[in-house]
Amino acid sequence: MPGRRVVITGVGAICALGHNRHEIEQAARSGRSGAQRVTRFDASTIACQIACEIRGWDAEAYFGHEAKKLDLFTQYGLKAADEAVEDSGIDLSRIDLWRASVVTGSGIGGLHEIERQYRILLEKGARRISPHFVPKMMVNALSGQISIKYGLKGENYATASACASSSHAIGL
Repeated sequence: MPGRRVVITGVGAICALGHNRHEIEQAARSGRSGAQRVTRFDASTIACQIACEIRGWDAEAYFGHEAKKLDLFTQYGLKAADEAVEDSGIDLSRIDLWRASVVTGSGIGGLHEIERQYRILLEKGARRISPHFVPKMMVNALSGQISIKYGLKGENYATASACASSSHAIGL
């Protein structure tokens, strides 16, 4: 479409190399790898025991008691969005919030919550599954939370197309 463009106004990130873009840039420039032994589950029975886990993340310190209402992918995404909004320097009070959209990409969404609630189902029964299960695990939980936090009222949705999710989100 002629005349339409995507503009990246701010950058935010959290990954195995760091919890913000400056930490990540410094680690990457120094040649440090984020790959380490798996710690989130017992990997002793599988051939590959190396992964790029985000370590040292304290959701309670960042979100307070609200952390319990957010799956890890939403926590990470909100943290990165906060950094990107700050980095952008955009004064949200000076823009038309009906024209400000949020499109995110994820391979699955709240996989951590899906796994956790499945264990609860097996161990304690269906009545013990959290009423927050669906809102935490759905792939558009992140885009919804970003929109709510910043009062953005434009289009809001999420792509779920595996490794291409972020590229599809940018294109959309």
